[in-house]
Amino acid sequence: GYRLHLAAAEELLQCTAAPLPAWLTAALEGGAKSRPSFAGGAGDPAALLRLLVRSGRFADACNLAARVLNCGDGSAAAGEHGAASEAGADQGDGSASVWVPYNDLDRLLLACSEVLPAYDNPDDAGSKGEGLAAARDRLVAALGSHFQELERRRALVRFVRRR
Repeated sequence: GYRLHLAAAEELLQCTAAPLPAWLTAALEGGAKSRPSFAGGAGDPAALLRLLVRSGRFADACNLAARVLNCGDGSAAAGEHGAASEAGADQGDGSASVWVPYNDLDRLLLACSEVLPAYDNPDDAGSKGEGLAAARDRLVAALGSHFQELERRRALVRFVRRR
């Protein structure tokens, strides 16, 4: 698996405030040629998400989660990666086989809501709070698109079953 990649990422996050190297992030997300997915396959973006949250890198975690959700839910936000793949295929009950670490995302959103009020202090660096707020908003929008896609798939299955 990706245990060595995660160990390297953890060490770097403990030693520096700099972002993780692009090659390491890409490997943990699933590689440059594949679509990132929480459902498995190449990489382990869920483990990277948890590591970023534990390290207090909430904006990076929000951006990662939004990227993975936008690429994996088949929504218009999927961009260059296109529509849903086999990982997003219907299971017959209207639910997608896309696994999403909702508990981790809940923890991340809670952490953001606890940290953001501290940036309201005029003595704090405003850009840091603005960056986190924008990243959180991207995650919330990606979750909204994800849930809309799941509902669309459920409705399609219900329609097909009625025929």
